[in-house]
Amino acid sequence: MTKGAIASTITGILIFVALCILGVLFLFSLLLALNGYMGQERAVNGAFLTYIILAIVTGLILTGLGAWLAYYLTEGRKWHAVGSAALAVFSMSAAGLDCISFA
Repeated sequence: MTKGAIASTITGILIFVALCILGVLFLFSLLLALNGYMGQERAVNGAFLTYIILAIVTGLILTGLGAWLAYYLTEGRKWHAVGSAALAVFSMSAAGLDCISFA
């Protein structure tokens, strides 16, 4: 395996874990926010289902983009593997924080 493939794999795992943690935290905040809506189960269930689907899709897309970014920076631009992985994890986690929190 090349340095880019190793950096890409580790980056993908780190981003996936970070986005799963963020998704669960925002799901709990959504549970608290929608706690007072009595008698509107359809709307609450629709909001939960929409959030879960969008969070999963966003997480998978950003994980793939982060892994590709780490591979591209390591192999294509000849960056150090740790630097490219750190940049990819930070940028995709920040994008995930923005996307998941407003999903």
